[in-house]
Amino acid sequence: MSGGRTAARQSRRTACFAGAILVVLALVTGSCSFSTGATKSSSAELAERLIEDELAKDLDLVLVASCPPEAARSSTFTCTATDQAARQLLIQATADSEGISVATTNVVRSSELPLAERNLAESISETIAVSTTVDCGSATVVIATSGRFTCDLLNDDGEMLAEVAVAINPRERSGFTYEVGTLSIAAELAEDLIESDLAKQFETDLTAECPAQRETAPGFTFECIATDSFGTSMPVIAEVTNDENIIVEAFDHLVPGVIDVLERSASKTLTGKLGDLVAVECGDQLLGLDRNEQFLCVATVTGEPMARNVQFTVTSRVPLRYTVSFI
Repeated sequence: MSGGRTAARQSRRTACFAGAILVVLALVTGSCSFSTGATKSSSAELAERLIEDELAKDLDLVLVASCPPEAARSSTFTCTATDQAARQLLIQATADSEGISVATTNVVRSSELPLAERNLAESISETIAVSTTVDCGSATVVIATSGRFTCDLLNDDGEMLAEVAVAINPRERSGFTYEVGTLSIAAELAEDLIESDLAKQFETDLTAECPAQRETAPGFTFECIATDSFGTSMPVIAEVTNDENIIVEAFDHLVPGVIDVLERSASKTLTGKLGDLVAVECGDQLLGLDRNEQFLCVATVTGEPMARNVQFTVTSRVPLRYTVSFI
């Protein structure tokens, strides 16, 4: 491959980097139940006491509870509680001959979040074919009236890809649904392409770094940096195409296979000019062209103790033509 355009296209199978996903996850929600025996206190008073003492302690929150005063001794009724952050907990209380029990209906305990995060990340990663992690924080979650709470979707470098809106599954209280907002994994797809397809075309190992992208519109471009095993870096342009693919292109670099051909050809040319045997050596790594379409190599001339610099000037890319001279 010459110093011209080198392109690799991401297949549609993993190119769905914009859109929404809805999946049910099997995860027990944060339901806390406590009970107390029968006393002369009203059902509402007993429930409020349970909420502000036992339930608050279990959730590591400070709660102020309110239950309907007309709650009957044998009934199920709804209480509310406000925590120190002014979040409102919804609590189902049940009164019977044995006493009172209370259970939250919109709380996810902090101890359950790691499992939720793992399940979410596994499901999303499988869907978009990119390794991700999910961060829902470390505090007990109180789900708002919208029925959802928000987590962050991150790539392996810890860069944020999108927000994930998580809700308790309304049909199965033992699960969650989640929806990924506008999601761009263009950077991850571009890195995969550079390190696989583009590296194969350049006949060398490449390590790619692309900045996280939130833009997904067709025609959007961004620059990545690819580095070979010798530490030589080159810019690579990635573009979002109209058919929701990613294409990556590298310009102004010569790959080792082309360099080998140039070395042999230039050695023959310079030997003919000097009459002495000349061996041109350009190394076995990627070569970058400067703005004048030039690059330097070294030449060893038979009978001369010191190597000389030779300058190549590319005059045509397709087909590749050049001039070479000592400097």
